[in-house]
Amino acid sequence: MNEIIHRVEPVEKANFFKDLRRLLKGWFSGAYRVVPWRSLLFLAYILSPIDFLPEALLPLIGLADDAAVFALLVRSLMTDVARFREWEKARLHNENLPAKG
Repeated sequence: MNEIIHRVEPVEKANFFKDLRRLLKGWFSGAYRVVPWRSLLFLAYILSPIDFLPEALLPLIGLADDAAVFALLVRSLMTDVARFREWEKARLHNENLPAKG
């Protein structure tokens, strides 16, 4: 997993949000069938009103755990987008192969 993140070129990082949008569009249309479970779980935690370490009880620690989960979400999304880019490249390569027969 880490090797995918480290292979992401700086130019590709500039297109991260465009690629993420294409990933979501492909996922919702059913063309891209890889479910980004880890990213979905991190996003659910961030959006959930239930918090493991609530800010009301532990203000700084409560915010720190949210920040840590957000950082994990970003890293997970970067991995998901890198995998999606690889899938797209393979798909385009397969479409450009000459037909056998």
